[in-house]
Amino acid sequence: MKVVLFCGGHGMRMLGWSGEGLPKPLQLVGDLPLVVHVMSHYAAYGHTDFVLCLGHAADQIQDAVSLVVANHPRARHWNVEYLDTGMDTLIGERLWLARHLVADEEMFFANYSDVLTDVSLDDMVERMKAFPTAAAMMLAVRPHASFHVINIRDNDTVSGFHRLEELPIRENGGYLILRQPFFDHLGGGRNLDVAFESLLPTRQLIAYRHDGFWLPADTFKERAQLDAMYGSGNVPWGRRDMATVP
Repeated sequence: MKVVLFCGGHGMRMLGWSGEGLPKPLQLVGDLPLVVHVMSHYAAYGHTDFVLCLGHAADQIQDAVSLVVANHPRARHWNVEYLDTGMDTLIGERLWLARHLVADEEMFFANYSDVLTDVSLDDMVERMKAFPTAAAMMLAVRPHASFHVINIRDNDTVSGFHRLEELPIRENGGYLILRQPFFDHLGGGRNLDVAFESLLPTRQLIAYRHDGFWLPADTFKERAQLDAMYGSGNVPWGRRDMATVP
């Protein structure tokens, strides 16, 4: 299955620290960029055909990924296509612009290039096959935010106090499996959220619940956490032997 990765954002939440000159997909975890860690997770399950939807710092990302693919023994068999989808393009539009590159795929993966997880991609695929009429499946994870939710009475006194992760809710974990009919709902590149909502009445959107490791690198704090984990040898999202690029 092909893998479409969205690599075009500006990474504004990473601003204000010493590495802010790098686009977010190239922020380092250990000595490899985030996007390469994401790609290596897919490759571990045999998915090595990638489409990188580029925008901000397109040349920089293409050069960095091409260098890894050309020189790393575990990446030399990867096939990577690069597609410049514009600087300020919505995610849905980036996917729409890449549709010709996945036109021969019954199902394909799509996700952001800055989220790491230990989810079993084999299990996700098998779960999607169990819903042959579904147009999309999304990874559903427990909320990552650390703040609390409060219940308030009419007189403004608090009646309840809960950690967000304790509530029976899930958030989109950013890993998607899509079928070709999804493009009918994407219609010219509308926002992904709008396309997802259009699938709800016909029950064509499926959730894959995952309670294992999942961590985005939206902020410097989160990227530093991933870097510390990698440095200690704790790499639940992938292969420690991707560490050194010759």
